[in-house]
Amino acid sequence: MSESTTAQLSGAATDPGQRGHNEDSFLRAEHLGLYLVADGVGGRDAGEVASRLACDTILARCKQGDALPEAFTAAHTVIREAARSAERSRSMAATAVAVVIDGDDFRVAWSGDSRAYLWDGAQLLGLTRDHSLVEAMVARGEIPREEAANHPRKNVILAALGGESVA
Repeated sequence: MSESTTAQLSGAATDPGQRGHNEDSFLRAEHLGLYLVADGVGGRDAGEVASRLACDTILARCKQGDALPEAFTAAHTVIREAARSAERSRSMAATAVAVVIDGDDFRVAWSGDSRAYLWDGAQLLGLTRDHSLVEAMVARGEIPREEAANHPRKNVILAALGGESVA
């Protein structure tokens, strides 16, 4: 008789990158199998607020039993409502990616250009496609994938929590 076990290891760290302050948020709710990273959208107001609202809302909704798509929609609504009520934060938004792991099964949700990868023991496999202008151009055959990394509009995203579209 053989027994299969899956090892799970998680870690988290953030870095402000080129920004003067950190707009990243993350959470690990291991009792729910929920792991989430959110990043304030650059060039917008209060990204750190939007990313924290995304984490808090998605966690609360998953605790209530919502699936990730419903939790993401709720976070989108909460961020938009918060933006309407605060003059300094009218354009806040965040990209996010989350996974819920249940035994050997997992579910992924994302909005924007936050990405999920799967380590198969030898390499990282991309699980998500950016909700970005350049990714849309690649999908439509307007530019080859090789041009995407250096395209002048590679940072333009088409969806984000709190943005015009959640995805």
